[in-house]
Amino acid sequence: MSLNDENQYRNPKRINEPLLIFAWPMPKVMPALCLIGASMLLGHFLFFLGLAVVWWILYGVLSERFAPGIILHYLWWHGWTTSLTNECSVVPDPMKREFFA
Repeated sequence: MSLNDENQYRNPKRINEPLLIFAWPMPKVMPALCLIGASMLLGHFLFFLGLAVVWWILYGVLSERFAPGIILHYLWWHGWTTSLTNECSVVPDPMKREFFA
């Protein structure tokens, strides 16, 4: 057994686990850090800190109860991500018909 084989299993990795920042998953930490960073830029620390805490709790509860990506699916289902992802210009409307004379 070579040295590389022994070090291969030191940090276990799973296929479907998200990336970790310190001990927490990246989708839970990054929005909270961005909100705290926005609070530094805009000067409303308590407001954005409150939003970060709400995000932290909401993501924790929803990730335990539902499948991954439920928040983005909910936003997409209700049409709140259309302007962010430009779905209207990429995905054609299936109900739109073109008639030629």
